[in-house]
Amino acid sequence: ARLVPETLGVTLEQALHDSPALAELAERDPRVGQLLAIGQRLEGLARHCGMHAAGVVIAPKPVREIVPLYRTSRDEIVTQFDKDVIEKLGLLKMDLLGLKTLTIMDDALKSIQLSGEKVPDLRNLSLDDPRVFELFASGDTDGIFQFESSGMRQLLVTTKPNRFEDLAALNALYRPGPMSWINDYASRKAGRTPIVYIFPELEKILAETYGVIVYQEQVMRIAVELAGFTMAAADTLRKAMGKKIKELIDQQGEAFVAGAVAKGYDRAKVQALWEQIVPFAQYGFNKSHSVAYAFVAYQTAYLKVYYPLHFWAATLSSEVDDTDQLAFYVNSLKAKGIPILPPDVNSSRDTFTVEGNAIRVGLAAVKGLGETAAKAILAARQQHRRFTSVVGFLRALPERVANKRVLESLIRSGSLDSLYPHRGVLLDKLDWLLERANHQRQSLAAGQGFLFGLESEEGDGLPAPESVAPMPSQELLAGERETLGFYLSGHPLDRYQNVLQVLGIMPLS
Repeated sequence: ARLVPETLGVTLEQALHDSPALAELAERDPRVGQLLAIGQRLEGLARHCGMHAAGVVIAPKPVREIVPLYRTSRDEIVTQFDKDVIEKLGLLKMDLLGLKTLTIMDDALKSIQLSGEKVPDLRNLSLDDPRVFELFASGDTDGIFQFESSGMRQLLVTTKPNRFEDLAALNALYRPGPMSWINDYASRKAGRTPIVYIFPELEKILAETYGVIVYQEQVMRIAVELAGFTMAAADTLRKAMGKKIKELIDQQGEAFVAGAVAKGYDRAKVQALWEQIVPFAQYGFNKSHSVAYAFVAYQTAYLKVYYPLHFWAATLSSEVDDTDQLAFYVNSLKAKGIPILPPDVNSSRDTFTVEGNAIRVGLAAVKGLGETAAKAILAARQQHRRFTSVVGFLRALPERVANKRVLESLIRSGSLDSLYPHRGVLLDKLDWLLERANHQRQSLAAGQGFLFGLESEEGDGLPAPESVAPMPSQELLAGERETLGFYLSGHPLDRYQNVLQVLGIMPLS
């Protein structure tokens, strides 16, 4: 296997040609020769049927009239031709990506509207808002699309972006290949390093990125302006770089140098320019893609700056299935002084919501509750308006929902604190509460409610709250961590804050 060249897409025939040692081994060892012969017969055959995650074929008439189709096991219609053949046929293939960030923005706007505040027009924002760029420059970009990794935040602090173009460029540069150019970009932007162009004509093409080649479109313009390429030829160069086709890149290089020299440019300088362009083939990024990402990032940053509670409520709602990320955000918000209110059967909706100057945890965030139970609680609340006792609450739910698992999750998460403040008592009497609620539910169904005074929701039969000792804090916090994924009413290390400060201990984040 080590004798086969590691060139992407290399064929066995090419491998035998490029690796004399492999060819010699095939001649010397019949088993290797037979293996390679069989491999060449199998080479190019379809290994399996797959489907692109986001690729959609667009045609001027029904696709079935142009290419063969088939249905997947999930009843999805897919072309039998792969993307390369589709492209050769002249059909348009577009990758339509589903971004969670778009849902976050939509949910934030709905939350703003429900609050009665003026809803911003995110499609027509001014792209030079000082407060938005202050946010980016500070590196406080938790929750900001494409800009929340620790490395990107450090880059933002270093480069201090103050133009929309900076956001697009940083988004394109912060990738495995082009990261080596980041220091040059930052240094030139700050004026520490002079910007030098091999040819004056390059300034109008590269000025917005401080002389650093960042985008495929810039390479195309250079090829057109300096080497006399047509736009079609420049697009061929773009494809060669994007797909890293070495042979085609070499051919384009010869044409580039010849074209520029024919226009009167110095051959040595043209060759030097091409040597700058060639490494770009390793990471070429198209500007339209980067600008689109930067615009979404700017929109989310705008919401975070001007509507922080609505933005964070929507963001937290989007992370209910990612416990670690949810806990990180909650702890970050608490550190910034934004109150996080516990889930509550009388106040919570299914998602996180804005409540005054705080954010209320949604019922969907309670582990062990489930979507069916959450919907049943909201439906019962709509009918009863407000629950005043634990038994009354349980009685209002369908029997299939009011079970031990659901009740325990509600108790341990603090969702019933507004009905009875002592979680330990409720856990001790869990079975008794369910039996009492079930008995009352059956009595009501039999029309006997008036005999027991069930028209009132009072009468849990629980001890007076003031007569009960509170649950130990460690046990209470453990219950929150188990059912919510994070500590809400405190933290196990709170009692040691003075010791931690003396020792200089701080969060890794």
